[in-house]
Amino acid sequence: AVGDDKALAAFTEDHRVEAVPHRELDSLDAGPYGVLHDPVLGYLGALGDCGRWHLDWPHVYARPTTAGLAFTLLRQASPRFVDVVPAGGVRGEIAFCPRHGTPVVLA
Repeated sequence: AVGDDKALAAFTEDHRVEAVPHRELDSLDAGPYGVLHDPVLGYLGALGDCGRWHLDWPHVYARPTTAGLAFTLLRQASPRFVDVVPAGGVRGEIAFCPRHGTPVVLA
């Protein structure tokens, strides 16, 4: 289940629910697990079992800019968020995970 604390509290004791740490771009760590989240853009990716922060690449595009990493939501209709620089601008790069072959955030 994905959601804030209030949404997770709606589950009954019959369902095992574990809160996963939300990390913003400027506070990425080595896990062992977590989701990459921005207050404006929402969920951008998650920490993979390989220890790298994977983008939700079917829904999120990212690229380095002079202001920092910029994110575009690919499936958002209105308003469309293009090249949003979260967390005041965090330097980094986008690379491919050698294990999974999908884009990861290196910040």
